[in-house]
Amino acid sequence: MILLLDIGNSRTKWAVLADSGLGPSGARAHAGGAELLPADIPVIPSQVYAANVAGPQVAESLASAVRSRWGCPLVLARTPAVLGPVRNAYADPAQLGVDRWLALLAAYDRHAGALCVIDAGTATTVDLLARDGQHLGGFIIPGLDLMSDSLLTATGDLARLREPAAADASPAPACSTGLAIRDGARLATAGLVDRARGFLPRRARVLLTGGRGEALAALTGGEFFPRLVLEGLAVTWRAGAAEG
Repeated sequence: MILLLDIGNSRTKWAVLADSGLGPSGARAHAGGAELLPADIPVIPSQVYAANVAGPQVAESLASAVRSRWGCPLVLARTPAVLGPVRNAYADPAQLGVDRWLALLAAYDRHAGALCVIDAGTATTVDLLARDGQHLGGFIIPGLDLMSDSLLTATGDLARLREPAAADASPAPACSTGLAIRDGARLATAGLVDRARGFLPRRARVLLTGGRGEALAALTGGEFFPRLVLEGLAVTWRAGAAEG
């Protein structure tokens, strides 16, 4: 039994790798340490295959937690220059975050064609794929929460005007400061996506993932897939198993 883990800066997403695709899955917030492994994971894996973007200390804590809980090996996914038809644009392939790479693999596995792939988490990443699987590069900006928090925490007393998160943002001008900050961050991000799509054919698909991906889907005309990075882990695992 293979357990897939997507370790972000603030959340752990997990899924069981089944013969037909991803099996049971879930997500929990973490603060490092044992919390990296949600208590509700219902299986005892023979191996854990993980994507980690939270840094080397978290990787060490994860390895320790896996050994302590299950006593099985942990394998960390890496970013290569190429896998199948998808080719990394970076001169140093490892500099492309593994979560971005895995999202690209999963997106192309779903829809082989020109794609704009957005991972909206602590940071928002926008990556472009040509029809033949060539990665064209991408963009990174602060995530929606970071954009809003930078104003709410560093400018006067704006923190008291914070608006709750919502699935949809209005494209109309806001009539309160809290809404102006919240919706401004979303529309600024949507503007970047719109410009980025200009590097692709007109009918290129937009696929989104990440904790704030759903909030951006309607603004960008994209499709939201919450498990895209986990799907990419499944793609790479199967590719490795096939090569072996």
